[in-house]
Amino acid sequence: MQDGWLGLLVVAVVGLVTVTATVLIHHEGLQWIDRLCFGNGKPRRRSLVLSVLLVLSLHIVHILLYGVGFWGIPLLPLGGWIGEQGATATLTDAFYLSAINYSTLGMAGDLMPTGPIRLLVALESIAGLLMLTWSASFTYNRLSRKLGGDDSGQS
Repeated sequence: MQDGWLGLLVVAVVGLVTVTATVLIHHEGLQWIDRLCFGNGKPRRRSLVLSVLLVLSLHIVHILLYGVGFWGIPLLPLGGWIGEQGATATLTDAFYLSAINYSTLGMAGDLMPTGPIRLLVALESIAGLLMLTWSASFTYNRLSRKLGGDDSGQS
């Protein structure tokens, strides 16, 4: 089942659910951060610092979601990992792999995906890049308000 269409379909569904959850968590998180840190007029320095830390925590949640997928999919068996530690990745390994993949740094070579799980690896890179640029746009918008003195968010 590892290399068949059924395995690919299951991983595609897991990927779709994970990407959807990531987008929803990110959207709701940014809305909440905006209200919490910038809802009462001009942002202060501590609001900017807090907002960056909270946005970073959103990314950690996304990485955890994908990491659980990387850890859980090989248990089905729908692909796995090839590396020095054998064909299984611990939850810590999966979190590490997710972090380097989400940030689009690429695979480090310690563990390499095999089988249908490679689809989830590709989806995470694309979604991670999108979430990181979304966060950068959000942060830039808030900083331009602070530094430019313009409440409209446009510089």
